[in-house]
Amino acid sequence: MSRMARFVLGVGCVAMSMLSPTRDAGAGSTDDKSYPAFMCLESGSETGDFNRSEYRITRTGSAGSGVLLCPLVRDAFSSPSVYSDYDADMTVEVTLQDNHFREDITCTVINKLLSDGSAFSYKSATTEGASTTAKKLTMKGGFALQGYSFLKCQVPTNGTDGWTRIFAYKALEGAL
Repeated sequence: MSRMARFVLGVGCVAMSMLSPTRDAGAGSTDDKSYPAFMCLESGSETGDFNRSEYRITRTGSAGSGVLLCPLVRDAFSSPSVYSDYDADMTVEVTLQDNHFREDITCTVINKLLSDGSAFSYKSATTEGASTTAKKLTMKGGFALQGYSFLKCQVPTNGTDGWTRIFAYKALEGAL
């Protein structure tokens, strides 16, 4: 068999193994999804105090809750060799700037059960201190696949005490 034929056959075998439904995800395999911050919505009835653009979202006024709710799309797998039906490792990273001198940004990944909407798990992270440098908040944990997940961030009001910005967030499944 020629060198080219062996190469084509080898590539074909690798491609077919990737399509196999019984393939184990293996250590280090992840499913990454990135989201722009403007996908987040303010919780509550007064929702005019956030300024959205194509590159960030920031709180400009003190009315309303100051809470952003951000969707997280989860993939469900039917093969128990890939993920258990009840526990999947997930890491959520929020890219932000917190240059507020009196308050910090706190973000929480919340997982709720589809059966009754009760909370299954929470993982939180909070910024510490003011800085003009962009940083990442990271939340890691196991989350139920029999439910839905979302990101909830409490954002302080921009003003004389400083400012904050949220740029994007990313969910990495299988990346604990």
